[in-house]
Amino acid sequence: MNRVLTYLSPGELDLREMPKPILLHPEDAIVRPVASSTCDLDIMIIQGRTPFKGPFDIGHECIGEIIETGEGVRRFYPGQLVVVSWHISCGQVTGVVKD
Repeated sequence: MNRVLTYLSPGELDLREMPKPILLHPEDAIVRPVASSTCDLDIMIIQGRTPFKGPFDIGHECIGEIIETGEGVRRFYPGQLVVVSWHISCGQVTGVVKD
């Protein structure tokens, strides 16, 4: 079962079922979270101290296991543990890991 924590409004969260993820591009990987954490931004969002409006999935820091990789992925493999970065990246900037 795949579930996602969804922020609805200040103080209101919902654990929702989601469809099984699929690979869309050869460079994609599917990662199953093993352990996750919260950060100060998560708390501020839940408390309603940000301008963000729900609903949206919350949480962005975790350690996960690679479940599946696309044909173009060479450096990562199923079963490998990885850290999901706290920031969003296009993967095109020098220094950002992209396989």
